[in-house]
Amino acid sequence: MNYYNILGVSKDSSESEIKKAYRKKALKYHPDKNPGDEKSEEMFKKVGEAYDVLSDPQKKSNYDNYGDPKGRSNPFGGAHGQGQGQGQGFGGDPFDIFTDMFGAGNPFTSDNRSRRSRGRKRGSDLRVNITLTLKDVLNGVHKKIQIKREVLCKSCNGEGGSNPRECMKCKGKGKTQRRIQTVIGVQIMENVCDNCDGTGSINTNKCSSCGGMKVEIKEEVIEVDIPKGIEDGMALEMAQKGNEVKGGITGKLVIIINVEEDPNFERRGFDLLLDKDISVVKAIMGGDINIKTLESTVKFNIDKGTQNGKTLRLRGKGLPYLNGGDRRGDLIVKLNVIIPKTLSDEEYSTIESLSKSPNFEV
Repeated sequence: MNYYNILGVSKDSSESEIKKAYRKKALKYHPDKNPGDEKSEEMFKKVGEAYDVLSDPQKKSNYDNYGDPKGRSNPFGGAHGQGQGQGQGFGGDPFDIFTDMFGAGNPFTSDNRSRRSRGRKRGSDLRVNITLTLKDVLNGVHKKIQIKREVLCKSCNGEGGSNPRECMKCKGKGKTQRRIQTVIGVQIMENVCDNCDGTGSINTNKCSSCGGMKVEIKEEVIEVDIPKGIEDGMALEMAQKGNEVKGGITGKLVIIINVEEDPNFERRGFDLLLDKDISVVKAIMGGDINIKTLESTVKFNIDKGTQNGKTLRLRGKGLPYLNGGDRRGDLIVKLNVIIPKTLSDEEYSTIESLSKSPNFEV
């Protein structure tokens, strides 16, 4: 998620502007005002998560510099095979964030789905960018991506060590609480204890393999089929391919699609735009011209007296619709009549004689 877009602010926005934007969004999507509206509930969670990050100077700095409020370094290696891109850890359980923001005032506590999720940890999601060509979009493509993700340490089975003792900060509860003033009143802000990571205990003896981190880095090659017709900026999700967490839910791998610009074609939805140069003689006389498509070259017959800037539409020569079967967009060709900069004496003479004809008068 782009936290700035969610709140409708920029990186240069002041603390008060961020707070004002948060209040406006929180009131707009609050579940009490939108009972039964799942989309509003989802946006309410996202608004809370965005404010939690952007209102905290350290988290905001980490997010701006690393794309991750926790400030972790890039867990992705280079691309493998055809896959190109780099990734980063991001996000946690949105219900945990929501609880952090509103504590006991969490309106989701009466929701069965939320009761099941509340209190469960979730490994962070991973994100990777993949760059595609228009031909990849036309045909679909199989990609291989090499990633690095956190998995439970095999040596300690994710325990982080042995000989646990009670965490002094949370008194063994695994959570800390504090009161906070929000737009809907005073709430109890409940956080997972950052000293024991919510376990309620601290290992006296740390695991020698993971250094007490409970996880180790594993390199994997992920294979994914990119469907034809996919658009720039879209995201594909792969469950269970993010970071693991002890006693919780493994995060997702989120694949962000970047479609690079093509030197010949401009994309407009599922249509393609192409500029085609033709000579003055061809524009006057008409006849066949060769038009390049993404797949091949086709012949097209233009009329006599074709004007500069005229557009042609080749049906079904654009890009396929995503999940649209055999349906495709069109190729729209703009004809540009090219005037030669230099002529021979004989050509000048011919043009001069033609200029006396009424048909060449403007």
